[in-house]
Amino acid sequence: MNKDQIRKIFVESTSSDELFDMFVNSLKLEINEFEHYAPLFSNPVLSVDEIKMFADKLSRVLNNDVSKMYLLVGEVFFDRYLFQDAFEFFQKSFFTESSNYVPLLNILGLYNYDYDDPLNHKVLDFILTNINKVNKKSVVYLELAKVYKKLGDINNFNKYNALSYRAGELEED
Repeated sequence: MNKDQIRKIFVESTSSDELFDMFVNSLKLEINEFEHYAPLFSNPVLSVDEIKMFADKLSRVLNNDVSKMYLLVGEVFFDRYLFQDAFEFFQKSFFTESSNYVPLLNILGLYNYDYDDPLNHKVLDFILTNINKVNKKSVVYLELAKVYKKLGDINNFNKYNALSYRAGELEED
């Protein structure tokens, strides 16, 4: 079975057993490109535990795209309304490539404005603890300012809006 056939099964299969077999075949063929495995994670037949297992195994095989893979898995969990699992994988993506600002934006997207979700505190703590590590601080500060604006916290809105502007000036140089 070749790469294209396996990839087609990743997209179309309705059997987690078949998906597992194709995953094992892919590893035997030493396929280590993230793009090959991406459709597997989005297949709705997989359970949360199966997705996590595939991600764990694949994280040991991929060359340079582990952060991308974790980000995709986080997005899959987000789409399934599994926000704690999404948070976990966005964090893994960040810790794999801590200069990348995109996982922080995804984490900010988990903030729930409808009620005081315990995850909200984790989201803000994680962002504030790690924002200094990323390459595009201005973008993250701006999104953080928007969160505070929606919350009606004008002081923090002004603070992070100003930090976004200053960081943007430094990033252009």
